[in-house]
Order: sequence, then structure tokens, then C-alpha cells
Amino acid sequence: MHFLPTLLLAGAAVLAAPGPRYLVVPGRSIGTVALGTDPLNSLAPLGPPTHTEGALGESWNTWVGKETVAGNRPSQLDVFWARPAGAAPGSKARTVQLIRTTSPAFKLANGLHIGSPVADIAPRYPRHDKALTLQLGTEEPRSLLDAPFDGIAFELSRPERGKSAAIVAFLVHAPGVMLYKQDFGLKAYLEAQARK
Repeated sequence: MHFLPTLLLAGAAVLAAPGPRYLVVPGRSIGTVALGTDPLNSLAPLGPPTHTEGALGESWNTWVGKETVAGNRPSQLDVFWARPAGAAPGSKARTVQLIRTTSPAFKLANGLHIGSPVADIAPRYPRHDKALTLQLGTEEPRSLLDAPFDGIAFELSRPERGKSAAIVAFLVHAPGVMLYKQDFGLKAYLEAQARK
């Protein structure tokens, strides 16, 4: 009879696992948006972005969601695309290179979700480091922890009295990319968006 609690826990974990539409896969995708894909084709089902900013073949695009998240802001999906590494200078090819979401609908298969405490990151991603500090509008500064070899970063809220920092956004990038070395203009883009 000792196997019954284990079986029940395993069943609950399967029920709690997100479907492919809401699954965050480090180094690969957030939901249906995948790294390395042609943005014009792969992002077409999302409709036109709410905000876009870019030049010289690089572009940041934001889709604003209906859910309200940290700081009473609407959830966001942010996608950066640019010419892929190794492409000829005149090439018109573009690929998705960084994906960010603040939507609580998305989860990792290992259980991390928006709102998970910072202490839950280290056991799952022991090789992580602080990458950036973001100042989003009038909100308290946020830290960005990057697990570069896994291809995922975590944007964290500021710790409050009696509460630890928590995940407020997931960022997926190619494994081996270090956000403190190549931030894709992320910091400037998010800080400019927060001031609008």
C-alpha cells in the first residue's frame, strides 16, 4: 500500500504539467514561439504586436495580454529577432533570438512558474548568475538571473519585508548565450516600454 501515495502524487504532477501551448522549454521555446524560427511566419498567429521597435534588421516586438501581473501591469510577450549568427551581412534572413513572458499561464516542466520564490531556482539551475538590473518605470529595480548554459533567465521582483524575491518573467535564449555579455538591447527596450 506504500505505492498508493506515490502514485497519487505522480498523477497530480502530470495533471499540473502545462500543455505545449503554455510550456516554457529552456533554450528552445515559450509556448508556440520558438528560437531560431522565421519571425514573419512563426509569429503571424499572434496578430500584430502592440509595440514594436527596431532598426538595421533587428526588432523588439511586444504583445500585451489581458492578465494583470506584478505592479498591476498587463502581462507581456516580448520577442527579439535579428539576423542569425554567421549570416551574410546583406542577408534578409531573420530569426527569433530571445523570448520573454510575464504571463502566469506559462510554466516549466520542472514546476517553476511566475510567482515561484527565488530559492526554487538554484536547485534546478545551479549554474546561474546575476546578469542585469532593470529599472522598469517607477517600480523597484528588478534583478535578472541567467542560467546561460541552459538557455533560460529569470526576472525577479525585489524582496519585500517578510517576502523573498519571486519570478516575474521567464526569458528563453539559445544555450551558451550570456545575457550580461549580449543583452539584445533588452534592458534599454524594457526600460523604455515601462516609461510609456
